[in-house]
Amino acid sequence: MGDAFTEITCPTLVLKSDADLERRVKDLDIADKLANGRLVHIPEAGHCVFYDQYDAAYAELRTFLQRV
Repeated sequence: MGDAFTEITCPTLVLKSDADLERRVKDLDIADKLANGRLVHIPEAGHCVFYDQYDAAYAELRTFLQRV
């Protein structure tokens, strides 16, 4: 996953399911390769973050789009 991130230059938001601290750190290290992006773990969300935690996921998306 991280290798592809180095080639992405457009603004990017990655929403991920909730994870333990070790997984979060690993994901954030990979996401640091995004030139113009961010990765957010959505608390209490599973694989389908918008289905599981719509309000939190929508808030992150809206904030991201306002900054673009």
